[in-house]
Amino acid sequence: MLVKLFSIYKWSVLFFIIAISSSCATVTLKKQEVKPVESYKYSSSKDALTVAVQPMSRSEDCIEYFGSDLIANKILPIFIVVENKNPSLNFTIFKEKITMQSSSATDNLISDKDQNYLKSSQNTGEALSGTGAVISSGAVFMPIGALAAAPFLLVAGAKQMTDSATIKYNFTDNEFRTKTITPGKNSYGFVYLKIPETINLKNSDFYILSIIAKDIENDKQLNFEFKISL
Repeated sequence: MLVKLFSIYKWSVLFFIIAISSSCATVTLKKQEVKPVESYKYSSSKDALTVAVQPMSRSEDCIEYFGSDLIANKILPIFIVVENKNPSLNFTIFKEKITMQSSSATDNLISDKDQNYLKSSQNTGEALSGTGAVISSGAVFMPIGALAAAPFLLVAGAKQMTDSATIKYNFTDNEFRTKTITPGKNSYGFVYLKIPETINLKNSDFYILSIIAKDIENDKQLNFEFKISL
């Protein structure tokens, strides 16, 4: 009888340890694959600098990669890959100048059917930042800091706190930052755009994403504009 009770106790303890270990395991998040820059659906090259973008507009993907539904929290992650194939020039991509705008006004935009980017006559870098110089309507999406988005991560208990720490680290670690890309080098990461409360991502036919690069040596600005469907 004692042997039987000891056996039951032993297996109960083992089951308890396994259950605790499982509940304490940290959340596992999928890593974003970095593909050759020219292989992305949305890519453009200027002065041997190639910029590619990949929006992540599905809630399921956000949960898989970030551990939280960013879309439901009005945050749109966009993966950016930049590669500098220029043999002598350095380029800086300014994260804080990245914007996206929804619009149905395309009178001043020329779409190249063989490319997924847009050309405009404006070279000031202000066309998509809310001045209305090119786009006459729509709301502007602006980058937010990684830590500024942290309030949507709610915690309750040790396991949730561990998961929250992992998610926050992943969110920050994968962020695209302002950086100078030297010849032969690349840079990549997510920029997180705050979705205006008035915007439903599925209600617009397309969005215009604007990325600004600067040729340091020649003090020249390069504007990359992408026509994106979500």
